[in-house]
Amino acid sequence: MNQTETEKKERRAARFWRTWRPVAGALMRLRFGYRYSLEDIPQGGFLLYANHVTDLDPVFVGCSIRRMMAFVAGENLQRMGLLSRIVNRYTLVIDRYKGSTDAACALQVLRTLRKGIPVCMFPSGERSFSGKSVPIHPASAKLAKSAKVPLITYRITGGYLTSPRWADSLRRGSISGAIVHTYSVEELNSLSAEELHKRIETDLYEDAYAAEPTPYHGKRLAERLETMLYLCPKCGRVDTMRSAGSTFSCTCGMKAWLTETGRFDGAQPFAHPGAWDEWQQQRMREISAAATDAPVFSDEGQQLYRHGDQHKLIPVTAGTMSMSGTTFTLGKFSAPLAAMEGFALTQKDKLSFTQGGEHYEIRSDHPRCAKKYCDLFRYRKE
Repeated sequence: MNQTETEKKERRAARFWRTWRPVAGALMRLRFGYRYSLEDIPQGGFLLYANHVTDLDPVFVGCSIRRMMAFVAGENLQRMGLLSRIVNRYTLVIDRYKGSTDAACALQVLRTLRKGIPVCMFPSGERSFSGKSVPIHPASAKLAKSAKVPLITYRITGGYLTSPRWADSLRRGSISGAIVHTYSVEELNSLSAEELHKRIETDLYEDAYAAEPTPYHGKRLAERLETMLYLCPKCGRVDTMRSAGSTFSCTCGMKAWLTETGRFDGAQPFAHPGAWDEWQQQRMREISAAATDAPVFSDEGQQLYRHGDQHKLIPVTAGTMSMSGTTFTLGKFSAPLAAMEGFALTQKDKLSFTQGGEHYEIRSDHPRCAKKYCDLFRYRKE
């Protein structure tokens, strides 16, 4: 894209922002009861960091900010048909490849800021499954210091229970968004990268289950919960969990019901999915420590794609996917875990990783829990 086309796109995006931001705010209030205040941001570039709790987070953040912003988004947004075309025409998007360090994304952020265009990022890189904020990579603080522009931190509260990452349905309850702190360039310079990292994590941290239980009205409250919780606390088996409506059960007979407060009611030892996942993570550490060359997890009917030019996915192989303590395998593809740069989830069930400088994506022809592979990979790398 030449300079003239780039300038046209920026002006078009600015007009779109001015026209549709108030409309989006009204829709978010109507659909979710979203509460926010309009913020007057000074002229010039700034970097905005927000916590990541729903797929609608760019809209929620944008409701509060009068100034047009560019957004850092997962590269998979480029493969969503009509939505991709609308986003690319009327907004400014910086692609980020999940499952990689993606230095090119950081460079594009700096270039955009130098043009005086604000940039919004979600530095956790992914949404939380458990309700607690995902740890933020220390590189986010280094980027904020090197940008030489003010840093704004923005926290969305109540987003997790409005749209749990594992769920297919949305709920209506208490959700709000607000600026937590604005760091001037002078303040950023006075802080070390480690100090700034701690402050960013504190500013953006949320635990959905720490507040008093509040109802979030919706349907099919427990459906797809097995994409998050894959270990049964009663029988200890993997992938035996099933959901239907508000019921969550195991083939061994364990059964619980998820209420509108996001808490469990039933014969099982955990108050809510977050507490269940904490136990699950501890068991995964033990499973990881004992893992050998034998497969720990496996799923049939998986497809592996490589990222090609213009965001196209090129088929590589298909078949059974498995992960042992040392190796990842899918069909004819095999790689040692030590050679894989990252393993991340896109949405709730697409897996992404980088190996040998190539970006890959894994899709499934049936529902299955992809999170367990990310958990095992993380503990094995640690």
